[in-house]
Amino acid sequence: GVKNLVLGSPSLRKKHGKKTKECDEIFNEILMEYDNRANGIILNIEPLPTDYCEYINSIEEANEFSAHYKNVEVQLDTRTLVEQEISSLPKNIKFKHCQIGNPGMNFHDSRFDSYHIKYSEALNGMNYSGYIVAEVLCPEQYSNFTYLKIVTNKMNDIYG
Repeated sequence: GVKNLVLGSPSLRKKHGKKTKECDEIFNEILMEYDNRANGIILNIEPLPTDYCEYINSIEEANEFSAHYKNVEVQLDTRTLVEQEISSLPKNIKFKHCQIGNPGMNFHDSRFDSYHIKYSEALNGMNYSGYIVAEVLCPEQYSNFTYLKIVTNKMNDIYG
C-alpha cells in the first residue's frame, strides 16, 4: 500500500568525484527506469543543503527532475527552506509531501516561526491537502511524550 518513497539520504547522494552533469545523466537514467516501473508510487526527492549532501541541494534542482517524470516529485522540506533563507514557496513546484522542521531538527524554537507562517499561508492558498509531517529530534530537556505534544500543538497552531 505504499504510495510515497522519499529520497532523502545524504549518503546516497555522494558524487564520488563526478561532475554534476555526469551525476545528472546517471540519475536521469535511474529516474526513467523508475518512472517506467513505479506503478503509481511517487518518488519524492528531498533537497538537502550542501552541509549535509553533495547532490540535489535546492528545491529548484529537485523540481527540475520532477518536471520530466510522472512518478517523481519534490519533498518540500521547510528545514531546507529555512536554512537557505527562502521565505516563500517556489512557484510551480510539483509536490504532495511536506516535511516541517527547523535547523537543528527541532520545532519548538520560535526564531523560525515567521518562515513557517508564510509557508502555511502559501500551502493554504494553494489548497494543499497532502501530507505534512514533522522531522524533529527530541531535545534532552524534554521527555519524548512532552516534546511530541509541543510539536503537535505548534504544527496545529501554524499549519492547521
